[in-house]
Amino acid sequence: MYLKNTLHTRCIAWLLPIVVKINYVDINKPNKAYSAYGFLIENEDNMAIRNNAVITDNMNAMQKNMNSEDMARVAFYNYMIGNTDWSVANQHNVKILRSLEVPSDKGIPVAYDFDYSGFVNTVYSVPTEGLPIKDVTERYYAGLCYSNEELVPIIDEFAGMKEKFLKTINDFEYLSMRDKKITETYINSFYKMYKAQNFLLNDLKCTCKQF
Repeated sequence: MYLKNTLHTRCIAWLLPIVVKINYVDINKPNKAYSAYGFLIENEDNMAIRNNAVITDNMNAMQKNMNSEDMARVAFYNYMIGNTDWSVANQHNVKILRSLEVPSDKGIPVAYDFDYSGFVNTVYSVPTEGLPIKDVTERYYAGLCYSNEELVPIIDEFAGMKEKFLKTINDFEYLSMRDKKITETYINSFYKMYKAQNFLLNDLKCTCKQF
């Protein structure tokens, strides 16, 4: 994900993946060998230990069972990058942590796997079935309904990250200049929306889920 890895700031994330170049060789067709980039991510148990927490496999968990601030942050981040390919209830592209540091009956959602997001915009990505959007680049908020008092601090938090996001994009050596421009434009389109905060809040409330 994108935030600092610590429970103290209520932001949980996997470490940034390690990019590797992989050589694929078919022993029956060695002349068809090819190379491609891939990535390695941190083991989920190690991620939990690093954050003084444990993974919970509670299959009855819902968004309402999560820490509200953490849940709002995860839902808003997925909205920002145009990702609908996640679910707390199904634990799809979301792991749930239980803190060993701060006793609570609320879970901490950890989002991962963003290849179906509009930000990444892979050739095979499609919106989650049943949603009223036709392309993954269309943003659709799939989080719970929160009050303005709960949402505005989260929105402001992301507002302060704009330059970091853009710097990460432009410093990433494995992206072509064309792809950097496309992803930068997509992130900037979110921040243009942020300038009209009332419009942004209304957009979130149009599709938010009630408890």
